Amino acid sequence: LKAWRDGGMRDNVAKIDSYLTTHRNRNARIIKILMNAIKNKRRVLLLTSRRAHIELLTLQLSAAIDPKTDGSIDKLVGWLVGGSRKSVAAKKDAEAQKRRRILLGTYQFAEEGLDIPALDVMILATPRSRVVQAVGRILRELPNKKQPVVVDFMDTGIGLCEGMAWARWTQYKKSGWASGTPKGLKQGYRR
Repeated sequence: LKAWRDGGMRDNVAKIDSYLTTHRNRNARIIKILMNAIKNKRRVLLLTSRRAHIELLTLQLSAAIDPKTDGSIDKLVGWLVGGSRKSVAAKKDAEAQKRRRILLGTYQFAEEGLDIPALDVMILATPRSRVVQAVGRILRELPNKKQPVVVDFMDTGIGLCEGMAWARWTQYKKSGWASGTPKGLKQGYRR
């Protein structure tokens, strides 16, 4: 998860993302959370840094759902990936995708002005430092909207990930969304 850079071994974001997005136990936990959301009729946006992660999670979710009770994967799950709003046809497809109950998207897409007020669960599946704008979208209040939930995988043991987790936690506290400190999370990461 490290690479030689600037005269020393440093955490490598690409290697870390590859490791996290293909980690079997981590993805099994994500699928379990998604299945629970389906059972409880929640509207979910999962954000990840990799399109390949979306493809893998879609395959795993497809194997986990029961079409008789949960509906077909094609009607249940939508993809929102960066750059998919360029053409008129792509814009129409993105609008159709937004009506799905489970949305798997990239951070890049979410940064392009995503607006789906009915979402009530957000899963941050890979680390990012700044997420206030994305999380704020899920916390919007609407009549009859379920209590919003944000699932943030705060990876400890990988310096760069810990630093990003600390940055997110600090933002949550400043915004009044959280208090205290999660167990095992240490302050900051120094390169």
